Amino acid sequence: MAAKKKVFIVNGKKYPVKEFDFNMVCELEDMGVSIDDLGKKPMGILRAYVGICMDMDKDEAGKEIEAHMTNGGTFDEIFEIISYEVENSGFFRSLSKTEEA
Repeated sequence: MAAKKKVFIVNGKKYPVKEFDFNMVCELEDMGVSIDDLGKKPMGILRAYVGICMDMDKDEAGKEIEAHMTNGGTFDEIFEIISYEVENSGFFRSLSKTEEA
């Protein structure tokens, strides 16, 4: 995968990419999404992650994402960022090692 991105664009506005660390996992859970949902609920993860990065609640984030899609945008960039952040997260790597042991 390409180098780490620092921002993503939704509706022509730039938002900072946030790292998948322990605090991100807690924030996702506060928005109703568990790390167990990564493969099961991709849209829920997308909405929660975007909401956290935008500093919005999940309903506001959902409206922004819907407007982005209606205006011809895609989910591709955001899913690439989420995948990159999860794959390169020190927290997730140590969590995987703990589960393997």
